[in-house]
Amino acid sequence: MNNSNKPMILILSNNKYAEVLKNRLASAGYRIKLLNSSVSKILIQREKPDLIVCYDYTCKLDEKMINLLQGKLVIMHTSFFPFNKGAHPNLWSIINNTPQGVTIYSPAEDRWNGKILYQQELFFNEDKETLTSTHRKLHQAIVDLFIENVDNILSGKIELYAPLPGGSYHNLHDIDRFLDGKEIPYDMTIKEFKSFISGLDF
Repeated sequence: MNNSNKPMILILSNNKYAEVLKNRLASAGYRIKLLNSSVSKILIQREKPDLIVCYDYTCKLDEKMINLLQGKLVIMHTSFFPFNKGAHPNLWSIINNTPQGVTIYSPAEDRWNGKILYQQELFFNEDKETLTSTHRKLHQAIVDLFIENVDNILSGKIELYAPLPGGSYHNLHDIDRFLDGKEIPYDMTIKEFKSFISGLDF
C-alpha cells in the first residue's frame, strides 16, 4: 500500500500507550513518527507534519513553540478538563472527587490552557476498579477517542469550545507532598484508595 499521500502525524510522547496509538494510526495508513525527546523548529521543518500530537508529553512546550505549531498541535490528556491538569490526573480525580475522563484540546498561550476538541467523561465501579485498571482504561479511552476523530482533527473543521471555568492543576511533586511518604499500592481498588488517603490533606 502506498501511503505517500496520506497525512503525516508526529506523536510527541514518552508513555507506553503511545505505541498503541502509533500502531493503530499506521494500520489505518497514516505516516507516523513517534518522538520521545525534545521537539525543535528544525525537526518540524524537516518532517513537515500535517498534525503534531502531544500525548502526556513531559518535555516542556513553551509559548514560542506553541505559537510556532498553532493550527497543527493538539494535546491528549487523561483528565476531564478543567479538572486535574498536569501530573497524576487519575489519582487527583479520586483524591478530590472530581470528574474522571479524557480531553483532546488545542493549547493557547501555554500547554495547560486552550480550547477543547473532544472530551469524554468516564465512570468507574469503585468496588471493582483499581488504580492500575482505571489508569489503563483512561489511556484506552483517549486513544479510541483520537482514532475515531482523527480525520475531523486533520480537516480542522471542528467547533472548539472553552472548558468550564475553574478546575485544578498539579505538578509532578504534588502527589508526594500529599502522601507524605506513603507508598501507593496500585492494585488497590478506588474504594480502598479513598480509605488509604483518609485524613491526609493537601
